[in-house]
Amino acid sequence: MNRDPIADFWAWWRLHHARLAEACDRGRLGRLGDQLDDVIAALDPGLEWEIGTGGRPRSLVVSAAGDSRLRPLTERWARAAPPAADRWVFHPARVPVPLEPFRLGEVEIDPEAIRLTLTGDDVFEQVDVIVWHPRFDDLPEPLRLQIAFRVLDAALGEDSVERWIGIVDAVVEPPANGVPASALAREVAEFAAGFTGESFELVEDRDLDGRPELLTVNRAFKRIDHLFHDLYVEVDLPYLGDERTELPTDSELAELEGLEDEVDELLGDSAAFFARSTGGGRRRLHWYAVPDPRIEARLEDWRARHSERPIAIWLELDPEWTAQERWS
Repeated sequence: MNRDPIADFWAWWRLHHARLAEACDRGRLGRLGDQLDDVIAALDPGLEWEIGTGGRPRSLVVSAAGDSRLRPLTERWARAAPPAADRWVFHPARVPVPLEPFRLGEVEIDPEAIRLTLTGDDVFEQVDVIVWHPRFDDLPEPLRLQIAFRVLDAALGEDSVERWIGIVDAVVEPPANGVPASALAREVAEFAAGFTGESFELVEDRDLDGRPELLTVNRAFKRIDHLFHDLYVEVDLPYLGDERTELPTDSELAELEGLEDEVDELLGDSAAFFARSTGGGRRRLHWYAVPDPRIEARLEDWRARHSERPIAIWLELDPEWTAQERWS
């Protein structure tokens, strides 16, 4: 029988959380810290953890450390936590914390000296950030970026960084009209207030055979907003098309849109549509869905109701979202 590492973690926790709290009060985790290392590594060796000791209740954070493939795992871990856990709260990602001086290697950074400029990207619904600190003159770019992301994570929390932050540049020249790091959360929230999660862009392209192709892509489609949508769904709809352009005629376009609406309604809230391509006599529709064995049966029933049209359906478990990468 395969063991469930999440269940194993919480079984260990029920036995040891009181002693772990006492060890935190003493300021030394000792062997309990080593055991905590082991039970979290059993979830996945790439995870990181930290305990917040300030105030009550204490917090235990299990972080995917920037690896989007692991973020659904930490969410499942947190959702399996025992109800009303005594003196503890659990977070599946690092949450915002007060900005305080910190050290990376030999470098000490005072966040109050940081200045940032922010530029909103309404297409991708993200905010590009330029980060500057007086110490950056003497530091290589990888370390500058490490410092920048440490400050972003502290100010916003990991999930908000993943959701809202686009390009990050750590520069050696102070930006004009830069804002302090303490203003970052407010500034990002003002940009994000106008974002909807849907930003469809129409792109005219050509397929591998050089034929006209129209691509419609949701540029704001993000993994962090669909953590459990691991099932890739593609529906291919053939059409006759205009002889000159090989794109759908007006009447065919109305039919194709009607079929797309049917599939969207059939998949329901457990699926998210992110792209379509049209050209060469085929319209391809793309979703990610929460895996459910009933989806395939529903799609097959739907295809049978349209047997006059040779519809193709493709379903594949794709937790790393490799199919979506070609649209980004």
